[in-house]
Amino acid sequence: MNKKFRKIQFGMLILFSITIIVLSAVVSSVLLRRMNETLQNYVSNLVAADSRQLELNIDSYLDKVENTVSLLFSDDKYYQFDATDTSLSNYDKIQAEDAIDQEIVNLSLMENFSDFGIVYANDENTGMISEVTTALYPDHGLYQAFSDSINREKTMDGWSFGYKHNYDRLYYVKRLNNNAIALVSFYGRELETVFELPEQLKSMTIRLVNDDNQILYSSDDNEVGSTLQPEIADTVQKMDSSATVLQDSYLINSNTCSNGWRVVCTIPVQEIMKDGAVLRTRMIQTVTIIALIILAAGFLFYLRMSRSMTGMVETLSDQAEHDLMTDLLNKQTFEKNVARELSSYTGKQANVFLMFDLDNFKQVNDCLGHAKGDDVLKRLSRILRETLPEAYLVGRIGGDEFAAFAAYTDIDQKEAERQVHVLIDTIYTAFDREFAQEKEQTGISVSAGVVVAGPGEYTFDDLYRRADRNLYVSKRNGKDRATYES
Repeated sequence: MNKKFRKIQFGMLILFSITIIVLSAVVSSVLLRRMNETLQNYVSNLVAADSRQLELNIDSYLDKVENTVSLLFSDDKYYQFDATDTSLSNYDKIQAEDAIDQEIVNLSLMENFSDFGIVYANDENTGMISEVTTALYPDHGLYQAFSDSINREKTMDGWSFGYKHNYDRLYYVKRLNNNAIALVSFYGRELETVFELPEQLKSMTIRLVNDDNQILYSSDDNEVGSTLQPEIADTVQKMDSSATVLQDSYLINSNTCSNGWRVVCTIPVQEIMKDGAVLRTRMIQTVTIIALIILAAGFLFYLRMSRSMTGMVETLSDQAEHDLMTDLLNKQTFEKNVARELSSYTGKQANVFLMFDLDNFKQVNDCLGHAKGDDVLKRLSRILRETLPEAYLVGRIGGDEFAAFAAYTDIDQKEAERQVHVLIDTIYTAFDREFAQEKEQTGISVSAGVVVAGPGEYTFDDLYRRADRNLYVSKRNGKDRATYES
């Protein structure tokens, strides 16, 4: 009887153990599947937010180039001059070319252009056209080749790449008159400051591609000049201007820039699921242990895993809203929060919008290294957080561009202007003290554009454009200063 009872006990123990194993396996399988889905969704959102920021960064960079060239239209002696006009005397021609050369030098002082000049129909040129570019067409044809890249009829300009397999430079061309085009180029590696790779997405590859899926820039230098992999290119071709697609092999995000180029970010699915694979292994080990203990231990394990998944979701959600390097709001979240503030209450007495841009930041990366450049961005972010009152929204809106916003309901516009002047002076004092050594080594400084708007209805774009215009004035007037507008 005892032997039979022990057999029954043993059978029940086996049955109980099997029940625990099966139940734990089912619960674990469901949890892992949901965890994988959640991880994929939030990584997708994180990649999408970063890709959108990169697109905004490149648009800002390209806009600066286009805006610089458009300044040649400030005086008809720059854009109407025609070197092919045989009626011009040598004296008049020399005078006109000297004036153009001087204007181009003035316009390019703040930029790292490889070429900035004007090419005429007879292939003569003024300004700074490099030997590398002229050597592409030693037997004439320079004017015609670059004229053919003008593909935007409304603005009579265009961007191009890869002339005669030269993949080092990106070119911008704008027509000035029937026999003259403005030509600007810069090295593709200049975009390294624009296409920053977040540490959390270190396995992601960032690319800038044209309509032919030719890679103009890549975080993998070996890809520049080649074309996208067919698997990726076919998917991108079917995507909207801004979209994310999860394939079997890659998570692909694409955003279209203002000139038609695309920022394409890819990350292998196996990299996304790497943490999931670690969790799966640990789960199997834990299930083996659960088979030897009571069901309550399995229930506690379920609660612990649920808490872990909740923490992971919260972490990814926070990362999707903040800049990964500085922990400030990213461009998308900053714009959304400012827009909400502007529309939430119409009785505001003053709206303050500040923009800051590091001058000569490239010199920090070139002279002191990219790690030092990252450190400078983090320290400037800390200055802004510690100096600006708690009511201010503060965000990083570009590679080395920052913005802040506050709405005042308790003071009028005049008092807001007074307080903002004090704040700006405090920021500049803190900056000079914090970066005294870097200023001496690289000439780094900060320029600001300030808008203090009175009562009224505004959109984010209204205040952004005004502050950006003031920031540009600060840059033009010698940097290391703030330009105010009420």
